Order: sequence, then structure tokens, then C-alpha cells
Amino acid sequence: MKDALRQYFRGWVDHPHLGRRIAIAVVSTVMMGLCVLAFERLDVGTDPFSCACIGLSNLLGIDLGHVEAVVHTVTLLIVLAVAKDMFGFGSLANMFLVGYAHDFFKWALGDLIPAAPPLLPRILLFIPFAALFLVSVSSYVAVELGTSPYDAAPIIIHRKLTAGGRQVSSVAVRIAWDLLFTLVGLALGGPAGAVTAACVVFLGPLIQRISALMKRLLG
Repeated sequence: MKDALRQYFRGWVDHPHLGRRIAIAVVSTVMMGLCVLAFERLDVGTDPFSCACIGLSNLLGIDLGHVEAVVHTVTLLIVLAVAKDMFGFGSLANMFLVGYAHDFFKWALGDLIPAAPPLLPRILLFIPFAALFLVSVSSYVAVELGTSPYDAAPIIIHRKLTAGGRQVSSVAVRIAWDLLFTLVGLALGGPAGAVTAACVVFLGPLIQRISALMKRLLG
């Protein structure tokens, strides 16, 4: 058992340029939190997970960071039970930094990001935050320090569905997973919108392409 645990945690640190990778994971997840806040303020929707968690946060009157930490931890218990190889430093960063960064920037920036502005200013503000979000998520993926519990769940589901040789599309499983959280978010009054739809439909392949470039840059 001790040898197995030692081998498992060795996998956490067995990466070239580990310090740089951890720094990138931390900065990326903090920037994701800023972008989620911007999308929420601009009323363009957020990613499905944030949509559901913001809806629950507003309903319960609890900070988003607390809600995301609890939801991620519950999901993490399942991940560790069946696929602990997917967990690492990056998983921890995603679990705790995105939500708490959102709460920090919400307090620090106040009304600096306008709430539901007219169309033209909304588009002009949305473009840089959308670019930052894509780069941040792609950088987080590229450092390969673990998968967030939310992202790991559909991968595990797909593995289970195809274990007996059954043909099931991993893309379809991911879309269904995102749709589930989108519907939960809508039911809870979360900020669903254009960004949410983009995340469900085509954001994954785009992030894969950008993260492949990031990996080459990272070396």
C-alpha cells in the first residue's frame, strides 16, 4: 500500500519544469474566475458548471467559491474511487481557485465591469475576456497536472459505457454532461447564454487545438 501511494504521488511531481507548470495552472485558473465574473456581468452566459454553481450560490446566498468547492469535492470522491490517475496539482487549482477568484474579483472590481451593457460595449468587452478565457483554459489543459473533477466525470462515464466494447461517442457523453449542468443552471436561475451554448457545442475541440500549441511552447 505504501509503495502504491508513493508511486501515485510520484506521478504528481514527475513532470519537466514542474514549478513553471504549477504557476501556469494557478494563474490560468485565477484568470478563469475573472472571465466567469465578466461573462456573468455582461449577461452572455457562463460555462455550464459555473452556470449551475452560480444558480445554486444565488439561491442559497453562499459565495460561489464555497459552492464550487463542495460540488467539486463530492465529484472528486467518485473520481478518486475509479480513476485517481486523473487527479493532480491542477485538479486542486481548478477545484478551489476559479470560484474563489470569481468572488475576489467581484469584491475588488465592484462595478468596473458593467452589468448587462448595451450591445456594442458588451461585444467590445466580451471579445478580450473570451480570448483570455480560451487561453487560460487551454494553458491549464496543456500543463497536464490533472483534470478537474467536473471534466473527469464524463471521461469516466465514457470509459464505463465502452468497457464492454460498446461504441459510444466521447463527444456525445461530454455534450450530455454539459447539457445536464446547463439545465440544472437554468432551473436554479443561473446565467445561461451564448457562452454556455458555445461551451456545450464546440468549445472542447477549439481548446484541444489551442492547448496542443501551448504544449509545444511549454516544451
